[in-house]
Amino acid sequence: MNARVAESQLAILGQETVTLDDVLAAAETALQCMRDAGLSTSGPHVVPAQNQERIEYSVSTAPDGTTTIMDACYQRYFEFVDLFWQTSTPAEFAFEMRREDALFLPLLECVHNMGLDVVPDPTWDELWDAAIRPLLGPDFDPTDLLESLI
Repeated sequence: MNARVAESQLAILGQETVTLDDVLAAAETALQCMRDAGLSTSGPHVVPAQNQERIEYSVSTAPDGTTTIMDACYQRYFEFVDLFWQTSTPAEFAFEMRREDALFLPLLECVHNMGLDVVPDPTWDELWDAAIRPLLGPDFDPTDLLESLI
């Protein structure tokens, strides 16, 4: 396990489904970490939203005004569960599909104008890879990024 990501967070994301209770538990673990380090917190609270419940909480900054402790606890216990929860709703998926549709032709034109290699009739993922690969380098493998977190 990577020291940055708690096993509890990975276990939640490894389940077949992630429930609101799972998200609340991960948020509470992160907030407890912050309280253990001397920060004041409130929450987590469930706030009904248009398409899915939203989790809200508040945290005081450290006496020196920094957010280092808060950031470390959030990253270790809640970051990826939070990101998954925020982006896994049907509404978010529909938004991503609309975004891909809207950006596909401009991105394809950009890739061609820059002289980048892309397969004929690319999928969104192939087009995105052709556009982003020059920025990341030829040896970049996204699975390496995931494995570095585990």
